Amino acid sequence: RVEGTVLGAVRAESVYLGADGVIEGDVMGEDVTVAGHVKGPIRARHVHLLADATVEGDIVSATIAIDTGARLTGAVWQEQEQELVPPMALSYMAPPLE
Repeated sequence: RVEGTVLGAVRAESVYLGADGVIEGDVMGEDVTVAGHVKGPIRARHVHLLADATVEGDIVSATIAIDTGARLTGAVWQEQEQELVPPMALSYMAPPLE
């Protein structure tokens, strides 16, 4: 769960970007839900853009849901699930910005 600002890539099994959150970098995961602002590409098995979401970048996903009001500047590409996200060997959580 990201509620602040991340400068760099985010990779996790499940990524939830809160309404006040910002990610400037690649986002990769099994399930990505965006309520905040992403500046970079998203690659996931499932992507859900909530009503207040803003994405500036391409999305590659097997499935996508876009709520009314969400903003997307970029292309959407659908790929087969097995091709999308390689197994993750480790997880990393960035420290909070002060």
